[in-house]
Amino acid sequence: KQAEDEMDDDEAFASDEEDDESLVEGLKAVVATNKDACIQARKNLAEWREENATIMETNQAKCSRLQKKLKSLCSTVRSEYSKGCLQADFRSGLKELYRKDDDDDDGTGANSQQQKALPDDFDMDVFCISAN
Repeated sequence: KQAEDEMDDDEAFASDEEDDESLVEGLKAVVATNKDACIQARKNLAEWREENATIMETNQAKCSRLQKKLKSLCSTVRSEYSKGCLQADFRSGLKELYRKDDDDDDGTGANSQQQKALPDDFDMDVFCISAN
């Protein structure tokens, strides 16, 4: 019985080897076919790049110019936003100071004249330079 089991194992092993060999042969054929397709695709890509090199350079130059314009515009917008915030903070700070002075005042009304000296639409000159 042991001899029969060994014989069955040998036959199974031989069958597995044949399956493996046929699988390897099939894979080699697929690789060979796809290798040629890959080589052809690389050639096509190289040709396309040569044909479109000037267009790509032109588009890259346009992109660079537009990015510079965009950076300039972003800087201007950031500066304008900062300018408005600084002016509003300055006005609110002065108003807070006037309020504190009014609280400390003995009621003579001198500080109310100072508060009127700063109109609500007062805009302090602010000059901003964007860091980016």
